[in-house]
This record gives sequence, C-alpha cells and structure tokens, in this order.
Amino acid sequence: MKIDLLSCIENLNMWKSGKQRAPHKPLLLLLALSKVAEGKRLLSFENVVYPELQKLLKKYGPPRRIHHPEYPFTRLEETSDADAGFWELRTDGEMAPEKRKDNKNELIRVNAHGGFKQEIFDDLSKNTKNIELIASGILSSHFPNSIAEDICEELNFNFTNNDLDFSSRRRRDPDFRRHVLRAYRYKCAATGWNLQIGADHKMIGLEAAHIFWHSLDGPDTIDNGICFCKLAHNVFDNGGFSIDENFCILISPEIHGTVGLDLLDIKKGKSIKLPERKEDHPNQEYLAWHREEVFQGYE
Repeated sequence: MKIDLLSCIENLNMWKSGKQRAPHKPLLLLLALSKVAEGKRLLSFENVVYPELQKLLKKYGPPRRIHHPEYPFTRLEETSDADAGFWELRTDGEMAPEKRKDNKNELIRVNAHGGFKQEIFDDLSKNTKNIELIASGILSSHFPNSIAEDICEELNFNFTNNDLDFSSRRRRDPDFRRHVLRAYRYKCAATGWNLQIGADHKMIGLEAAHIFWHSLDGPDTIDNGICFCKLAHNVFDNGGFSIDENFCILISPEIHGTVGLDLLDIKKGKSIKLPERKEDHPNQEYLAWHREEVFQGYE
C-alpha cells in the first residue's frame, strides 16, 4: 500500500508525561484493526468507540478514575497529514467552533465516525496477515506478554505469543531471567513456589517479571526484576497486587473470585522474599511506578 501503515504506527507520537502510561492510541488502533477483520471501516464514536475503548482502557490502561476515549479518536487524525496520514474522521455536520474538537458530547451530536482511510482498509482486508503483523507490533511495543495475550483473546486476534514482536523492538537481555532467578534463589518472591523436576532440577513455572515494563523501556537489571511463579506474574502485571516501599504486598480492592490469592498465599502486608544482596533488591523508583501506573487501587 502507498501509505506505510506499519511505519506510521511505529513512529506515532504518543502522549508522555514522565513515566505515566498512555495506551489510548495503541488500544484504539487495536480495536480498529479488530473491526477491519469484521469488515468494518468507519466506527461510530457513540456506539462503538466510546463504549468499547472505555472498556479496554479500564481493563488494560493505568488506574484512573476517568478515561477519555475521545482523545485518541480525534488526535489520530491530527497526528497524520492529508497525504501520509492513515486515520479519517467524518461527521454529519460542523462542530461548534467554541467547542474543543475532542469534546465527547460534540462528537456524539455530530454523529462522528472514524477509522482507517479507504486505501489502508482495502489493503488490510485483502492481506489479513498484515492485521496480525501490525497488531502484534502494537502489543509487543506497549504491553507485557501476560496482558497482550488477554487483549488478543478479547479482540479475537488469532496469533500466538511467539508472534508478539516487531523487528525494531528493543530486545530483552537473554541473561535477564537467569540473573533474576538466581538472585531470588530460584523461588517465587510472593508465594515461595520452587517446583523442580528431573535429575537436572529443571525449574517449572518460574519467571522473571519486569517491575517497570520492558515494553516501556524498563531496564533488564536485577533491581527491575522479581522472580514470580507464572500465575503471580500475571496477577502482578494486571495490577492485582503490588509492593510497597517496605517490600510488603498490597492487594487491589478490585480483586474478585472465590479461589485465588489465598491459595497462592499472597496476602496483604506479607513481606516478599528478597535477594541476599541489597543492591539486587527491587528499585524503589520502579516499585513506585508500578503502584501508580499498574496497581488497581493505589491512593
């Protein structure tokens, strides 16, 4: 296609303020790609984008009292010029000049619709593999794999965890997992899980979790890693629990279910198991980031 959508998205201008997460544009693009797979191009702001993106932001965005699906809906057009841009907005009338273009009520009043330009939609519809390629790149660039898998399932993308990659994505240090697991003496910091099998003591279900996400340029250093069992890692990445400045567990009030954290012995106030060397302890700056940008319940 004439417009290089892959390049446009890789170079997309994202809102930044310090280390705050802003996954609004990535999630909207993923939603739009999922709709292309259903044969839908221009999406109603009122009936599709607002309710569905709001849901995605609540589930996979940072913990905020209010989310604004209207911001990326209009700003994707603003960040792309008429020739090389990829996002199109249409309305049934003019917006009030005294109102901001991203005013939610105005977008509803003028029956705003938005989506990929016709040229891009046609190309994606003919080459559905490109939908998977672009979606996998967005996911791997903005979310850890544990959350990317859940987004894939919710939006009906049919690729595997091994496909979550971009050629230009910053690669993880291959020694990161080995160094973190060794620092934590091959034991989950939250649960104590240390299952092994065979004469060579192969570790089962232990992972090295990034506190400050690798996809957001978190470093591959031991003080940005914690050894968790696979299930604890998933709950941590989804904000179900976090760790305070005293290395004690915080439990999100959003956690539900009859069997879960109690079974894993993840309890409020419990101290996590720490590496012997103090310099390998979780970095306080990264822990604070997790509490503010991931944990569902930080006050």
